[in-house]
Amino acid sequence: MREHLFTYLEQPSLETFMALRQAALSSEGFDPYSSELDGISALMEAGSWEQVIETISKSLFPNHLLSPGAHMSLGFAYHKLGREKESRFEQVVYTALLDGIKSTGAGTEEQPYHVTRTSDEYDLLMVEELRPTQQALIKKDGRAYDVMTTESGQKVWFDITEIMTLLDRRLGIQPE
Repeated sequence: MREHLFTYLEQPSLETFMALRQAALSSEGFDPYSSELDGISALMEAGSWEQVIETISKSLFPNHLLSPGAHMSLGFAYHKLGREKESRFEQVVYTALLDGIKSTGAGTEEQPYHVTRTSDEYDLLMVEELRPTQQALIKKDGRAYDVMTTESGQKVWFDITEIMTLLDRRLGIQPE
């Protein structure tokens, strides 16, 4: 999976991003609903930068490699410790991952964005300065979508079919 990441960073395109995404989704042990980073905000508020780095670094492969927010937090922790080279690298990865998600669609029903984790949806909305007020799961034509309604009433569509399939498998739910 790392080789896919470096290929994407060196040659950013929809094709290399989707290859990276597919590598993550098919990686053994990948869990799009894992919770290893749930306590990161508290660690950051406490200024526990070494622990932030350790916690995120342990969970990057395979669960958070494509999570823009994980890379942003990691980069910030490196910055707080004066490790600017690592901080800049994480900022590059953060930006590239957001660009990759944006390249997958337009956020419309006809062209939804493709994400690897639900947290990616919030990362993208944040960078677009859209504040979500409602989230709905919609199943349509054999696909699953998260539809986020923003304060302005705009609906932003995310195709989560693959991550829902992984969740169903983990829970032992048979496909419909």
